Amino acid sequence: MNICFYKDGRGRKAAEGVLRCAHKRVQCLAVHCVQAYAYHEFWYDLPWCHHVIGALCALRIQRCLVLYCARTPDGVFLFDGAPFKSMALGRRVRRRAMRNYYNVIRKEGPYGRE
Repeated sequence: MNICFYKDGRGRKAAEGVLRCAHKRVQCLAVHCVQAYAYHEFWYDLPWCHHVIGALCALRIQRCLVLYCARTPDGVFLFDGAPFKSMALGRRVRRRAMRNYYNVIRKEGPYGRE
């Protein structure tokens, strides 16, 4: 199981809509919400992570929201909601995503707050 961190900033309802849309576009992508926090951060279990990068980077939802993702050295995928800029993952986006991931891990541990 890969644990993923996803931040939408607009609440649980919007995030679940994004992930449902992703599931429709990519049949092999299954997303299950494990835990949701009051400040709109979500942990997900994605069983087939090797399909995620292309699917989510190309996914454009409701005006300008796109999901950027980065793979960390230990094989964990991180998703970060950000304004739509490019279909490709830029170096700056990857760096920011990694920084966000490690900040969360440092504060809350790899599985979020207990």
